Amino acid sequence: TLFFTNIPGYQIDLYLAEQSSSVTQQQSFMRIMTVFAVLSIGVFMVAVMILRAGTKNLILETSLVEAGKREEAIAGKVEELELIINGARLGTWNWDVSSGEVIFNKRWLAMIGYEPGEINPHVDSWKNLVHPDDWEMVMENLQAHLKGETSVYSVEHRLRHKSGKCIWVLDAGKVLRRDQDGNPLQAMGIHLDLSKQKETQQLLGKAKEEADAIIRNFLDTLIVVNRELNVTRVNQATCQLLGYGEDELLGRPVTMFFHDSEELVQETFSFYAAAGT
Repeated sequence: TLFFTNIPGYQIDLYLAEQSSSVTQQQSFMRIMTVFAVLSIGVFMVAVMILRAGTKNLILETSLVEAGKREEAIAGKVEELELIINGARLGTWNWDVSSGEVIFNKRWLAMIGYEPGEINPHVDSWKNLVHPDDWEMVMENLQAHLKGETSVYSVEHRLRHKSGKCIWVLDAGKVLRRDQDGNPLQAMGIHLDLSKQKETQQLLGKAKEEADAIIRNFLDTLIVVNRELNVTRVNQATCQLLGYGEDELLGRPVTMFFHDSEELVQETFSFYAAAGT
């Protein structure tokens, strides 16, 4: 290979001939330097990747730790909620409004005598169990809440038990998610068995009716007062004796029906106030 150049100030051209072995050595040197540069860049990139991966792993580990703590907190709240639900013997329902699918817990099913798998998990299953006499009232309350007219859905109604009898429940719930147009997507709620309370109310109501009948048909005069000595019940004989209707006597002070002084009448009935009747 020939190399030439001009020497300034002289009319001489300098030619230099290099042996091929020298050129080969330079080429080999360049190749080595190129490979070294490539390797250096590769090592640098690998180092950067390792550093980034280490940073990502650190962020990921931190995120996983935080996520784990959140999951533990949520799990704790879920456990507390389950304890409350089980302790209160509440039936629960989780309703996918768009599909109609409903998740009923075991207590919800047990209230009406069923085992898991015996009832289709769909809102129609519940609808078919609602007492016909309560249907209109139930749907009126439910539709009002689904439309957003009420903050919660709450109604007492009867459900048909597997045995054929009817039970009373407090059915309460709330829409949890709505779409952009306000249409309900998901609702959740509870059933509380009110059957025993309703039976007790019926027994008390029946006892009151019997007591009222006895008072009304009592042949002698009879006046019942509260602790403030106001009339709460009277019979027909008392009304005829005093010349008042029953509505005119109820709620009035008993002292106004006696000729004796108010102090004497109050002293006579003082045992009512003392007993808290």
